[in-house]
Amino acid sequence: MRNSLSLEQNKNNKTQVDVLFYYNGRDHYARPIKLTWNNEDYVLGGVQFWYTEHRNNNLVHHYRVSDESGDLTFELSLETENLTWRLEKAISNRGDSIIDVISSRFTGGVYA
Repeated sequence: MRNSLSLEQNKNNKTQVDVLFYYNGRDHYARPIKLTWNNEDYVLGGVQFWYTEHRNNNLVHHYRVSDESGDLTFELSLETENLTWRLEKAISNRGDSIIDVISSRFTGGVYA
């Protein structure tokens, strides 16, 4: 069972986050590699899913990517007009509450 925390308060107000990403000029692909959310850094693994959409004449890239440990999956969006990254959803892949997973990281606990 997977638990998720939807960060969407309304369609236009999602959680803004800092994302370090790698851009490959040969294939014109941006890949998120590190996420900072609530002053906590998450090293990201490979992209699981990616698609684009046009929203009010603005190209938006959507990514689904897990953290390096595989405990959490993040749904991120990148607005190309202003290069703003937003966290749309965080999902626990362990079956525990998303809050328990995040709390264990903040308290320095070992999450097994």
